Amino acid sequence: VGSTSAAWTQTVDRAASTTTLAGLPNPSRYGAPVTLTVAVSASDGIPTGTVSLSDGGAFLGTCSLTSGGACTFSTAALTTGTHALTALYSGDTLRYDSVSAALTQTVTRAPTTTSLASSQNPAPYGASVTFTITVTSGDGIPTGSVSLSDGSTTVGTCSLTSGGACTITSNALSVGDHPLVARYPGDANRTASDSTTLTETIVRATTTTTLSTSAATVAWGTTLTYTATVSSAG
Repeated sequence: VGSTSAAWTQTVDRAASTTTLAGLPNPSRYGAPVTLTVAVSASDGIPTGTVSLSDGGAFLGTCSLTSGGACTFSTAALTTGTHALTALYSGDTLRYDSVSAALTQTVTRAPTTTSLASSQNPAPYGASVTFTITVTSGDGIPTGSVSLSDGSTTVGTCSLTSGGACTITSNALSVGDHPLVARYPGDANRTASDSTTLTETIVRATTTTTLSTSAATVAWGTTLTYTATVSSAG
């Protein structure tokens, strides 16, 4: 007579997974993209599903695992400083979730370039000369203020507009050569930079001399007054 055993309940648990995270370049510059590469492995095969990336407690984004169990995520939104980045694999029907060790991503300030131009050079003494200062950076538009120096003397300061430029106008430069330098002190995400020296030459202003008399015709012996007038734009 045949017989049947009692039912045996076999429980198959999900496999454990391991998640790793790498970032390139590291360190990176502010405003430049960082590529984060996530790799998820499991002893039973290749995991499927999605991975979430975080900067501390701030969500960065997600990527979907490819057939090789990996995915990449690119971001240019990291601010200057150090960031503790992690990747969380959400698991699938056959594998448990797992989180990577924290990756310390260092973001340095972006370099800047400052340029200086003059509205007229040489210029006559007393004339108003407008100096245009432009600050550029590969990450976007720098913010803050710049100063214009004549040796150790500050000619003026101005605040950068949304276009990364501003102007300073002066009519106070003395006759002679002036080595002018525009200085940008940097901001939270961008480095400081100085322009190359612009030698502004101020020449003596031209003059005009006119002569007039107190009368067009006079009788003999009458005193005649002559008036000389010298004028200059400076």
